[in-house]
Amino acid sequence: MHMKSVLSPVQPFHFQECLRFLNRNTDEPVWKVDGDRLLKLFTLGEKSVVGEISEEDGAVHIQFSDTLEEEELGLLTTYASEWLDMERDLQPFYDQMSACPLLGPIVPQYPGMRLIRMPDLFEAISWAILGQQINLTFAYRLKQRITQEWGASREYEGHILYAFPDPAVIAEMEPEVMRPMQVSQRKAEYIIGVAKEISSGNLSKQKLLSSENPVADMVAIRGVGKWTAEYVLMKCLGYTNGFPIQDVGLHNAIKKQLGMDRKPTYEEIEEYAKLWTGWEGYATFYLWRSLSS
Repeated sequence: MHMKSVLSPVQPFHFQECLRFLNRNTDEPVWKVDGDRLLKLFTLGEKSVVGEISEEDGAVHIQFSDTLEEEELGLLTTYASEWLDMERDLQPFYDQMSACPLLGPIVPQYPGMRLIRMPDLFEAISWAILGQQINLTFAYRLKQRITQEWGASREYEGHILYAFPDPAVIAEMEPEVMRPMQVSQRKAEYIIGVAKEISSGNLSKQKLLSSENPVADMVAIRGVGKWTAEYVLMKCLGYTNGFPIQDVGLHNAIKKQLGMDRKPTYEEIEEYAKLWTGWEGYATFYLWRSLSS
């Protein structure tokens, strides 16, 4: 290993919970949980570098496989920090949820659990589009096929690691090339359209973060609906109030926690969510976690 960064997450921080979430499906192509470490292939233009992320004495250590310029090291360290939401102070969330009958019993079960983000905008929107109206297992397979076909790759300690494709690569494609991978014509069109928006500079994470209404900006893009926009708000942009209220997992978690014989209505979810204001994204994430308890 050539370079190393050490990050000090805001405590409490539960690294093993991060690994548990990231290891929930073995078809995920852009990272790999290997024991107590997390492996990720990062790309910087034409350059690719492997990051090995682990925890020691409460600090997060990132070892890189190659020598990096100072600016490159900063970019990748920032990515890792955002990915595991390390700088978030969760105490206000804990305090607020303690008064919630639904979340109050759940939150203390997972102290230090972070909302695992997806810092790359193109990957986040593409993943949300791929997951529309299909089950999660099949969505992972589609992501895996696209990534292995067009993403950068590198062998590392017996593992083949992949990076999600660059939008500039996907922007040049015709939708038909994704059909052999079982990506529908419509979804292929949507993903290529998003790639064109990003590669042309019309759409960027920076623009969305500075926008007064990033959800409206995203919904204006073909193929991006309210659920997708709220999901990206929560998972990529890091807004704790991102709220994908249409999410099936959210509905199932509420149904399970309340022992309901049906899924909750939107009106019922909105009523529960009055106590989550400002933390809807984290409330959703903790409810997702409760499904596997």
